[in-house]
Amino acid sequence: MDNTTVFSKTGKGLLEVKNRSNRISKEQYRVLSLIDGKANLDELADRARMNPTGLRTILTQLTDGGYVKVLVSSTTDDVGLGTGAATGSYYVDDLDFTAVLGPAGKPRASIYQSTETERRQRESAERKAAEAAATKRREEEERRKQADAARLEREAAAGRQLREEAERKARLAAQRETQLEAELRARLDNDRKAKEAAAAKARSEADAKLKADLDRQIREANLQKQREEQREAEARKRQAEEEQIRREAALAARREAEDRARQEAEARRRKEEEQRLRREAEEKARIEAEARRRQEEEARKRKEEEERLRLEAEERARVEAQARQRREEEERLRQAAEEKARREAEARQRKEEEERLRREEAERLRREAEEKARIEAEERRRREEEARKRKEEEERLRREAEEKA
Repeated sequence: MDNTTVFSKTGKGLLEVKNRSNRISKEQYRVLSLIDGKANLDELADRARMNPTGLRTILTQLTDGGYVKVLVSSTTDDVGLGTGAATGSYYVDDLDFTAVLGPAGKPRASIYQSTETERRQRESAERKAAEAAATKRREEEERRKQADAARLEREAAAGRQLREEAERKARLAAQRETQLEAELRARLDNDRKAKEAAAAKARSEADAKLKADLDRQIREANLQKQREEQREAEARKRQAEEEQIRREAALAARREAEDRARQEAEARRRKEEEQRLRREAEEKARIEAEARRRQEEEARKRKEEEERLRLEAEERARVEAQARQRREEEERLRQAAEEKARREAEARQRKEEEERLRREEAERLRREAEEKARIEAEERRRREEEARKRKEEEERLRREAEEKA
């Protein structure tokens, strides 16, 4: 398969285009519908707006599936295109009507063609010459096949019966595929609903687990507090019992316990105060950081607005200066013309006529320049629109390919 290879639809391909039985993908169907028995590989790539590598892959799949066959090729290797491909030759399929169809209408060429377009036109002219030679060979082959006309007429009836049977099978297959597609959509909807329900259940279980963890932590904290209080009560009880047993040592033990408790309380207060001060410092730092970010963002926006206003003022001043310069130049020319007209009264009529003609020529040139600028702007917009549509089409094809995968 090379860039000059020409493909034609088989009977199976014609039925697929006619009935749209969804046996092939959307990309394969789009390429199949563009095949007319005249366009070569390069022209098909331009029409389909695809790269040649992807187009070759799709054509190989269509050929292997029996939807297209090679009509004209300059190579001698069929590169694995299947049993239906004939290399460097031409043959007639009983359901192939693309050979008698005219070439698809080409879009009107733009007046601003690029060098690449001109190169493609030259290559297209050369390919058309090769196609003319191939057409001549096909006509000779047809003359040789006239001897088999009677046999072909007998086979035509059998072909019609086969086509009708193929159409019936295609309709049944389309109905089956539609039903399968509906079932698949239903299964996908059920799977999606099941996944959503599972996700909701998981979120609910996570919330319940979080709440249970919080409750457990609160209970553990309360239990720890109760244990501490119980330990303190037991200590006080022991101190009271020791005071009853040892009256002399009770005062010293009580003072020591009070000093220790006071020191611990002071240590706790200092620690709590340090933690409070640290939290306040962190909150203050966070607030100051947010304030700095806001100030920097406002300064950036203010700077951008000032830059925009400055650019607008400069543009306005430039336009006004150009307009003023143009008015001064026109005024100077007008005064010079009036002064010259006063000095040359005998030639006033002729010079006024020349001035009128010159103004008309300038106006014509200005209109032509405006028209040319308008055409260029429309051409740019058209190319941008085509690029945007091509990008959207590629993105849509990529999404469809991902969905299909």
